[in-house]
Amino acid sequence: LAFLAREGETCIKPGYVEGAGYYAVKVASGFQKNKDEGRPSGSGVIMVFDAKYGSPSAVLADNGYLTDVRTAAAVVLGAKSLTLTAGGKVDVGVIGCGVMAQLIIEMLSGIMGKTLGGFRCHSRTRQNVLAMVDRVESSCGVKVKACESAKECVEGCGLVVTTTCAKSPVLSLSDFGEGGGKGVTIVAMGSDTPGKREISQDTLQRIFEGGGKVFADTVDNATKLGECQYWKQERSRIGLLGDIVTGKVPGREADEMILVDLTGTGVQDAAIASVVMGAF
Repeated sequence: LAFLAREGETCIKPGYVEGAGYYAVKVASGFQKNKDEGRPSGSGVIMVFDAKYGSPSAVLADNGYLTDVRTAAAVVLGAKSLTLTAGGKVDVGVIGCGVMAQLIIEMLSGIMGKTLGGFRCHSRTRQNVLAMVDRVESSCGVKVKACESAKECVEGCGLVVTTTCAKSPVLSLSDFGEGGGKGVTIVAMGSDTPGKREISQDTLQRIFEGGGKVFADTVDNATKLGECQYWKQERSRIGLLGDIVTGKVPGREADEMILVDLTGTGVQDAAIASVVMGAF
């Protein structure tokens, strides 16, 4: 459902993990105009059902928190599986400065801290970047550099995360400087509906035609909703992030440029809902 006057959308996602005791149906919304009134842009609720009888078991009125957590976890999984760390500590550039950016930085520093160097962040609204930098330092003591441009944010970084609701690219190939993105892992998680995009066409071209690799949480969603909706050729080259985790396919093999295109799946919601239900 689209709510154009509020730059809003509401999505319904069902999901089930085979063999689990529960399945889940999530209703999630993102209303960007809320920010103008000092309200969070994202919200949601997860309804949990008994997988044997189909009866309702719980309503998790988390206001979108569980979605934020499972999304950040997927970003970290992609980063940990595919970031080139053999050359020493890797700097991280994050484009976007909302709740997701904060969660991702906190998780990355906690899980990959020993392999990471410094954190940088950029957003089109300078005030929002500075506020996020303060929040991160207060919450986990991690210092983040507030950058004036995307180029300052990502040039020289080995890991780049984009977490925006942009409808035009926030990251271009020229932002990577002379290296042209060699050896960089990009985890893009902002595009989850038709019309959204964070990655420029020349960056996609460099990855697809320049010996890079692309992985997604689901190929179908990535080509319809994610960054890959803007690349019509060679879609057979898009692999699954899950296949790297299970060892079915190789991940990073050298210093190729890699894109991880995450749109989010109902299976993630079902999994995290089952974890919550198991705590009670």
